[in-house]
Amino acid sequence: MSRPWPESARPISAVKLAMQSTSSADQDFSLESTGMLWHLRTNLLIQTQKSTDAVATIEELAVHDAAVLNELPIILYWSLDNELEASGKSRLRQRLLSILATSYAPLNPAESVDEFRRNYAKMLVADGDRNGAAGIIARIRETSTLVKMMFDTDMAPLLPDGFDPRAHAEQRLSEIKQLVVQYPRSLGLLINQASYEAALGRPEQALATLDRFDPAAPDASNYTDLADKLPWWWNERAGAFGDLGRYDEEVAALRAGTVYHEHGSVNVSQVINLSSVQMINGRFDDALDTLAPLDRPGRPVSEYGEMQLRSVKACSLILSGHAQAADADADYVAGHEADSRRAAMVLSLCKGDIDGAAAIIIRWLNTPFEGQDALIALSEFDPGTAKEPPFEWKKFKSELMARADIQAAVKAAGGTKRIHLRTANF
Repeated sequence: MSRPWPESARPISAVKLAMQSTSSADQDFSLESTGMLWHLRTNLLIQTQKSTDAVATIEELAVHDAAVLNELPIILYWSLDNELEASGKSRLRQRLLSILATSYAPLNPAESVDEFRRNYAKMLVADGDRNGAAGIIARIRETSTLVKMMFDTDMAPLLPDGFDPRAHAEQRLSEIKQLVVQYPRSLGLLINQASYEAALGRPEQALATLDRFDPAAPDASNYTDLADKLPWWWNERAGAFGDLGRYDEEVAALRAGTVYHEHGSVNVSQVINLSSVQMINGRFDDALDTLAPLDRPGRPVSEYGEMQLRSVKACSLILSGHAQAADADADYVAGHEADSRRAAMVLSLCKGDIDGAAAIIIRWLNTPFEGQDALIALSEFDPGTAKEPPFEWKKFKSELMARADIQAAVKAAGGTKRIHLRTANF
C-alpha cells in the first residue's frame, strides 16, 4: 500500500521546478548554462496556459538574454498569441507583441515576425500612437503582410509612400535569393523564394527553385528545418502545378505531403487542401475518399479546419447528387459560420444559394478585423495561365459583385482593389 508523501517531501510540479530553477536573484542568464531551463520554463507556462507568467518570462528573456528568446520556435509564440487573443487578454497580448515585434529574431531565417508586427501596430493605432505604429510598420519586410494592410482603413495611411505591391515583391524576392545563398541548409527559404515567384506569376520558375531540393537525395537530411518544412515543400509544388493547370501532378504533390506530420500530429492541413483541390476540379468521390480517414470522433482538427473539412465534404456530396447525405455537415457549417465565413460562403454557392452566399459575405465584410479578408477575397488579382477549375467559387464573383447589397457593404468596408500579383497569401 502506497503512503502519502510528507509535506516536506512532496513532488514538485514541473512548472514550479522550472520557475524556481530560473528565478535566482543572481541567475546567470546564458544559453550555455541555463538555456534549457528557460526553454522548459517558457514551454511549460505556455502549454499549461499560465499566460501571465509566460509573458513575464518572455519579457525577462528579452532584457537579459535575447539568445534564449530567439532559440524558442515561433510556433510556440503563435500558440501563446492565439490563446491571448481568444481569451480577450488584449493588454497582456500587447505586452507579448511588443517583444515579438521588436526583439524576437527567430534562429530559422525562413520564419517571419511580420504578422506579429502588423498586429502590434494595429494595437498602437488603436491607442492613438500612430508614430509608434509607423515605426513598427517600417520594419515589415514581407509583401503579403503589407498588402493585407492596404485593406485596413486605419493602417493603410501608414504604409510607405507610393507602396507598389509588385515592385515590393520583386525587391523582397531579390533579398530572399541572397538569404538562400547565405543559408543553403534552409528548406524554408527555398520555399519562400518559390512562393514569391509564384505570386509574381512565374510558376515555372517556382518549380525550378523547388527542384533544387530532392527529398530522396542523400543530402536531404542536411537541411536543418526538413521535418517542419517538407510538407510545405510539397504544398508549394502543388500550388505551382495548379497554376499551370497540371492537375494530376498537383494532386500527387499534395498527396505526398499528407504523409508527413504537422507540428507533431496528423497533417490535417494537407489532407483538407488535397480534398479541396479534388472537389473544385469535379473529382467529388476522390475528395470524399481523401477525407474519409478524418471522418471520426475526436479528429485533431481546429475549429477553422473543421469548417473547411465539412464544407468540402458537403459540397462534394451535393455536387455529386447526394444532397441529403450532406445535411449534417451543412447544418454544422451554418451553425458555426463565425469559425470560417469563407467556408460557409463556398457551401452556400455549392447549394446554388446565391442570396445566402451574399448574406454571408455581407456579414463577413461587417465583422471587425475579418472584413479585410473578405475585401481581399473579392478583390482582383492577376489571372493565372491555366483555366479556373470548374467548381472554383470565384466563377460566381462577378455575379456577387454586381449585387447592390454587396456593393454597398464593400464600399462601407473600404473597397476592393486591383493588385498586380497572383494572390495576397504568400
